[in-house]
Amino acid sequence: MLDIKLLLWMEILLMLEVHLQVEQLIVNNHPFFKKRELEKVKEKLDELEQKLVREKNELLKLENDAKELAHTLLQKQMSYAKLEVVVQGKKEELVVAKGEYESLSHQSVELDEFKSGKIDNQLVLQLNEAIKHRDELTEK
Repeated sequence: MLDIKLLLWMEILLMLEVHLQVEQLIVNNHPFFKKRELEKVKEKLDELEQKLVREKNELLKLENDAKELAHTLLQKQMSYAKLEVVVQGKKEELVVAKGEYESLSHQSVELDEFKSGKIDNQLVLQLNEAIKHRDELTEK
């Protein structure tokens, strides 16, 4: 008797399993569920496309920033090169002025003494004014 009950229960379980499989097939193949799944896929695709657009915009912004920085760097390098020429010219003028001062004052001086203010005499001031006046005349 137990064997028959056991066989009967096994048969019922088998039928339930088959029934569940059939229901699963119906759900998976039903147009409503397919449409719903398709809509989910479309939503995900739209999200990914929007993300791609945002990322492309960010990339363009970063590329533009990089170009702008490169342009600014180039301008600063050109300005530096121009200033370097001016500084070199001023150094040469300073060496000439130092030589003129030494020949006029009959004393040897170091440029650091001028910078520190140890040498403060009228001859230096007059020489600077004369050079400034000469430069103004040559510019006109």
